[in-house]
Amino acid sequence: LGCAFGSVLVPMRSVLTTACTLVFVYATLQIVQGGAPYHLLQLELRAPWECPGVAWLVPVMTFTVLTGLNTDYDVFLVAGIRKMRALGASNDDAIVSGLRSNGGVITTAGAIMALAFSGLLASSTLAVHQVAFVVVLAVLADTLVVRMLLVPAVMALLGEWNWWPTAMRDADGPYLPLSEKSRAALL
Repeated sequence: LGCAFGSVLVPMRSVLTTACTLVFVYATLQIVQGGAPYHLLQLELRAPWECPGVAWLVPVMTFTVLTGLNTDYDVFLVAGIRKMRALGASNDDAIVSGLRSNGGVITTAGAIMALAFSGLLASSTLAVHQVAFVVVLAVLADTLVVRMLLVPAVMALLGEWNWWPTAMRDADGPYLPLSEKSRAALL
């Protein structure tokens, strides 16, 4: 990612936002399943399946799938932002334009993926049920919260540092609006 986007911070931010999704999902699975956090918080939740504990296969199977999906969604979003930034848009305008052009596609892809895996929630096999729970929750959390809210917010806070060490065209100068022909080609 660093070479593709000419940035040191884009891959670091991508790893951190992916980690946020994974920590949220695995912690939620542990709480719902009734493990240590269940007893610590003294919650009266019961998992829909009988056997307590997380099947050992679940994190092994889902980690690579979720990391790949999260990276795919991140690259798609950041590519749209980078394209607008390279055309001379200010950092904030590039984030808004990239989110506007690619956000709907990312959200739709996540909804389709969640719907496809939600059928496995009806499984009576513990590991299959937990894998489905993790994938559905992770895809929804990543596409609806992380990619649509957290990533744009972090990129707005980082400003021009997003693209360091690459110098972006007109980064310090005034915003140059796109011509109608260029704008139509991008949309």
